[in-house]
Amino acid sequence: MVGYHGTTATRARNILANGFKPSREAWDWLGEGIYFFEENRDRARMWNPISEHKRRRGRPAKRVMLGALIDLGASLDLTEPFTTSVLKLTAEALESVFRNEGKPLPQNDVAGSKRYFDKILVDAHCSMRLQERSPVAVVRGVFEEGDRIHPNSSIRALSHVQLAVRDPAAIIGVWMER
Repeated sequence: MVGYHGTTATRARNILANGFKPSREAWDWLGEGIYFFEENRDRARMWNPISEHKRRRGRPAKRVMLGALIDLGASLDLTEPFTTSVLKLTAEALESVFRNEGKPLPQNDVAGSKRYFDKILVDAHCSMRLQERSPVAVVRGVFEEGDRIHPNSSIRALSHVQLAVRDPAAIIGVWMER
């Protein structure tokens, strides 16, 4: 599978020299990992995180894309019914833990694309799999994003398939897109 990662030219050079660093943001919906757009150069090109809007010496940071060949062998695919049924059980267990600890359950801010609950859910499930000696190398899911293309449609303009690589060994090769 080919994934595309949008970033700045400076960060891309650092990644090529030193490897990727996983994202650990509280809203990373596929959990901790290195995020890619699956087979979608255009969506990676469009992605522009807030931190990259900052200007350096009065100039905008140059945006580039990295391509990567990714092995999906040990993946958690959120499009598979078995996976979602198991995640439902994990979600119920998490809810019980939070309730017993008297803590509020994190909520997703779907309108703002911040998925706090989904992050802890996927991370908890992957931790359980690791304890069972069945680690997850890559998490794959469909991210519905953007405005509806028509009032009668559920199709969103920026939807895409996203990958979060949890095990860097699943990244077989990386290159700079020209």
